[in-house]
Formats: sequence, C-alpha cells, structure tokens
Amino acid sequence: MEEQYSMVQECTDSYRVEEKGNKGIEIHMKIPKRFENLWICKLSDLRTTMEEIKEMEKDE
Repeated sequence: MEEQYSMVQECTDSYRVEEKGNKGIEIHMKIPKRFENLWICKLSDLRTTMEEIKEMEKDE
C-alpha cells in the first residue's frame, strides 16, 4: 500500500475555521504553490450522499 498523507497537516501552510454565527462557517486555507493543483483537483472531486448529508447535518 502506498504511503498516505494528511493533506490538511502536510500540504497546507495554515488552516482555520471561522464561525459566522447563523450564516455557518468559513474555512481559510493557505496552500503552498507546489500543492495548488493537488488541492484544486481534490476539492473539485469531493462528493457526498443524501444519507451522509442527513447524518452530518447540524440541527438549527
């Protein structure tokens, strides 16, 4: 099995989550230039299911 890396820990300069009250959150990431394409591709490929949405959805 090929070695795996935590992208947030290994492929970012900084990462923070900022609470925006009733509006939700903002996620701020500073990505080194060398990982720019990797992050763009990975973020574009994120997928979920309705079951996962319901399971993770925060009650308001």
